[in-house]
Amino acid sequence: MYNAYDYTGADRLIPLIRMIHREMRERADAIREINIQLHRQQSATSLGQPTLAEFSEVNLLANLSNHKREIRKAEKELTRLGCCVDGDNPFRVLIPGANGEIENGYAWRVGDEKVSAVLQGGPGEAA
Repeated sequence: MYNAYDYTGADRLIPLIRMIHREMRERADAIREINIQLHRQQSATSLGQPTLAEFSEVNLLANLSNHKREIRKAEKELTRLGCCVDGDNPFRVLIPGANGEIENGYAWRVGDEKVSAVLQGGPGEAA
């Protein structure tokens, strides 16, 4: 699928991108918390201390799988838009420019109200 956006079109994506990105961050936070809980439970087991009931670990693992699956779905939604999370900055989403290329496109950072040109780093048209 070919996706290309001018500055105005990229700016119009912000509410949707913000929502998708927020969900991804919240689920990543939940995954970290579940992993901490699982580690604590496993550490307690190795020390011979009582642990949570067996069903609790299964529940944690099920929740972990659910959050991972939902992050993959959110990433696919960004991909359908032609966008992606910046591999170097997880708080930035890259949006393809008018030629469909990310390199000549736009970026949105968490907290920004406008997109900025990827190459120029500021609001406005990409170079």
